[in-house]
Amino acid sequence: MKTFMAFKDKLPVSYLLFTTRGRVDRSTYWTASIFIWTIFYVLFNLLEELFSYASTWALYPLLFWALYATATKRLHDSDRSAAWLWLIAIPVLGPVALFFFLGF
Repeated sequence: MKTFMAFKDKLPVSYLLFTTRGRVDRSTYWTASIFIWTIFYVLFNLLEELFSYASTWALYPLLFWALYATATKRLHDSDRSAAWLWLIAIPVLGPVALFFFLGF
């Protein structure tokens, strides 16, 4: 019988978002991606409302690193290296292929 663990019991959030070592399964990847984009949206709007649009630029390095770290772990789970993330540079087909590799 398979036992299910809570999301926080699987990986510490700091390990999940800020390191590139290890592997994550598909459901953890999607959960982390939704978490990252939700937090980004909330913080972006909060900073824009309290300060100015220019203050939101501080969020982008954290966003990109968290997305890179989780995508790298997902690629490792499918026996691919992080170099596959360069597919994003190929117009149209690259992002589609990367979406397929990461999400399915």
